[in-house]
Amino acid sequence: MKRKDVFTTGQVAQICNVAPRTVTKWFDSGQLKGYRIPGSRDRRIPMHDLIRFMQSHNIPTDDIDCGRLKVLMVDSDREFVENISKQLNFNPKYDVQCAFSSFEAGLLAQKSTPNIIIVSLLSEKIDASDICKSVRVSPDIQGGKVIAMADNISETECQALINKGFDGCISEKNGIAEIVKCIEKTSSILG
Repeated sequence: MKRKDVFTTGQVAQICNVAPRTVTKWFDSGQLKGYRIPGSRDRRIPMHDLIRFMQSHNIPTDDIDCGRLKVLMVDSDREFVENISKQLNFNPKYDVQCAFSSFEAGLLAQKSTPNIIIVSLLSEKIDASDICKSVRVSPDIQGGKVIAMADNISETECQALINKGFDGCISEKNGIAEIVKCIEKTSSILG
C-alpha cells in the first residue's frame, strides 16, 4: 500500500497522540510546517515536514504507517463484532478494535483516537446517541466520524440520525460490503 504523502491536522493529532487543537497551535506558530488549502482554513502537513518535526521533538515516528484507518466497532453482540472485525482486518487498510459497552467504547476511543466509530443502535449496554455526543465534544476525538448501525434503517431514519450528529448509517448489519462502503464514504470526508 502506498504511504500517505500529506496529512490533515486530525491525522497528525492521531499520529502524535495529541488533541487536534494542539496540532493547530503547532502549525499556526510555525513550529510545524505545511500549507493551507486555498480558499479554506484547512491545513495540510507534508510527510517529510511531519517527520522532521517529530524527530526534532523526540516524538516516535513509529505511528506513521501506511495510512491505516482506525475503526472502532461498538456492539454488545461479541460474536458479531469479532466476526466483522476479523473480516475488516483482512484488509491492510484497516486497524479495527472492538468494544462491547459504552464504557469500553469511551476508554478505547480516548486511548486509540479512532477515525471511524461504528456503533450499534439496538445493543444492550450501549447508548449510541451518548457516544455520538461524546465524540462531538471531546477535543481528543472530535475529528472522528460516527456511523450508526442497525438492520433496516430507512432513508428517513438515516436522515434523522444524521441530523442528530451521526456521519452515516449502515442499514444491513451483517453486510460486510455495505459496512466497507460506508467506512470508505465516511473516511473520504475525514480531516
